[in-house]
This record gives sequence, C-alpha cells and structure tokens, in this order.
Amino acid sequence: MKKKFLSRTMAIAMGTIVILTACGSGGNDNNGDKVNDGSSESTGEVIRVATMPNHIGLPLQYALESGMYEEAGLNIELILFPTGSPINEALSAEQVDLAGSGMASVFALAAGDCYWLGDMVKTVDGLGVYVRPDSPVLDHKGEVEGYPDVYGNAETIKGMTILGSLGTSDQFEAVSWAQVFGLTGNDFQMLNMDRGPAVQAFKTGEGDAIACGGPPYNYELEEAGYIEVADITDVSGVTVSDGLIGRKEFVDERREDVKKFLEVTYKAVDEMYSNDDLVLEEGMKFYNDNGKDYSEEMMEGEIRDKDYIGKETISDPEYRFGSTMVGMGKFYVTDGKIEPELEENIYTAQYPELLEEIYGIDIKVFENK
Repeated sequence: MKKKFLSRTMAIAMGTIVILTACGSGGNDNNGDKVNDGSSESTGEVIRVATMPNHIGLPLQYALESGMYEEAGLNIELILFPTGSPINEALSAEQVDLAGSGMASVFALAAGDCYWLGDMVKTVDGLGVYVRPDSPVLDHKGEVEGYPDVYGNAETIKGMTILGSLGTSDQFEAVSWAQVFGLTGNDFQMLNMDRGPAVQAFKTGEGDAIACGGPPYNYELEEAGYIEVADITDVSGVTVSDGLIGRKEFVDERREDVKKFLEVTYKAVDEMYSNDDLVLEEGMKFYNDNGKDYSEEMMEGEIRDKDYIGKETISDPEYRFGSTMVGMGKFYVTDGKIEPELEENIYTAQYPELLEEIYGIDIKVFENK
C-alpha cells in the first residue's frame, strides 16, 4: 500500500485527499472462484477510481484492502475526494477514469461524457434541511396538502441563507423544499460549503438553515438540538441512490476491465452488507483513518440509514436502473440548473449492459412518467 499526492494545483482545485494503490495479476476471488469466467484477462493497466471516505467509498475500500481487486488482476488506484462536485471536475479533466459518487454525478452525465454504471447504495434517512429551534419556519407545519410533515411556508423560506454543498443532494433537497411552497432555487441563497465545515459554521450562527448530506452530519445536527424541517424523500418523492460512474471513452476502451471492476465491487457489496459487524469494523477504520471522528453509535446509525444495492436487488424484476440520476435530471432541468437539451444525455448515459452480462439478466432503466 502506498500513498500518492496530486499536484498542488489539482489538489486545491479538486480537494483530493490521497491515492491508495493495489495491483496484481491474479484471477481468483476471495472464495477461490474465478472472477468473470470466460472474459478476457485484465490488461493490468492502472484504473483510477475516485470516491469519498463515506458509505459510497466503503465497498471500494473494502475490495481494495481485502485484495479482491488484486486477485481479479485489476490495478486500482483509489482516489479520495471530499464531495461529488470535485469528482466531476476530475472526470472532466481525465484525472480519473471511474468513480463511486453521489447525486452530483447527474451533472457529469448531462455533459455527455460519462456513463452511469450502477446504483450501489440508497439513503433511507438523514438527508434533509435542518433549522435552529427558534426558527420561524417551525411555526408552520403541514400547511401544503400532501406534505403533512414538512415545515415552513413561502414567507419564512424566501430570502433565507441555506448552507450546503452545491451540485449535490444538499442543493437538491433545499430546492425541493422551496418548490413545495411555489418557490424556486432563486428564492433563497445557497452558501456553498463542504458538509463538515457547513455544520461547524451553522453551529456558530451562520446561515438560517443547513441542507444536510446525511450520516454522520445528521447525527451531529440532531445532537446539537437542530430540527429537520424537510426530509428529502418527503419533499421530492425521490429516494437517493449513489453509485458508479465512468468516462465513456475509458469504459469503451477498457470494457472488460470495467466489467471485472463492477463484478468485484458488487461482490464486495454483497459480502459486506450481509454482515453488520463487518460494516461497523471496516467503516470505523476507513472513516477515522481519513479525518472523520466516527463513534460506534454513529456507525450503527449509518447501518440503519443506508440500504446497499447488490445482486439480489438488481435481479428483482421490479428494479429500475438509474432512477435517481434520471429523476434528478428532470428536476434540475425544471429548476433551470441543467439546460433542457441536455436531459436526453442523462437518460442515454444509463449503461446497465455490463451488469446484465455479469448477472445474466435483463435490467430495465427507469423512465420519467
């Protein structure tokens, strides 16, 4: 295991933390079974994979640390970023090839240069907008039909400053909250901050509300006495699924390597998330080794708040591939954040074919009604 650092310019621009490397030329998985039987051998050339030190990156880190990629003959560099927006920048600049990322990926897909390769982890709780206990927002609850648990009204939201990371689920949940009351993203100020600094700034009195990126930030906000006024699913109707994205040029050129990468990654997902103790142990190590202060209680909360998408879910006939990316695309077009002519790029970027080959099934892509 070795660490590398990008140039100072790229590190500042993209917020890169570190590159973790594993390589090998073997062909067996951890159970002694051949990985991707019948496919061509891996080229052994480096695959640069961007992700974050959170629930999205955890299966990738586990596959790297446990030797699963190496045993499959894959040469993986895992590059850690603080959020999804700089991952998009790295993909665009061809500094990375693949990524495990979140909702910010919708903008990379809209640009037309990337494929969505697979949904991997779904957040079922903890994403939402929070306010202080003395906020006037709390004087209004359930005033719009169909939203009984949503606080606020147009008057209390219009003009407020909301802390959060632009181009991520933070922005999506804030705009969705405003839209419940007939407002748009132009009716409030979104102060762009990474999630950890945003929480600390909110604690010191900055901003009127904070858009929370989920665990562990929601635990810290709740412990401090702040109140969730808009759950992302309540205000948008969408459950957020993060997953895997890749540059089209790279995927097309290295198709068998990417297919093998997906196969191994989803094997890691299935192995980890059938064992809560393993998730707790690996998550605590990965997060705390990369600058987070995670307790066992927080990790147990994350296990409760996250559902991982593995072979069983993907093989379900009712499963629809890419629902978050396609749904978010339509939302951002409606809100003016993505040009209407780019929406088709998001849909055509859905690329379930590799998973179809891995599992020998047909996978239907989500369609907006």
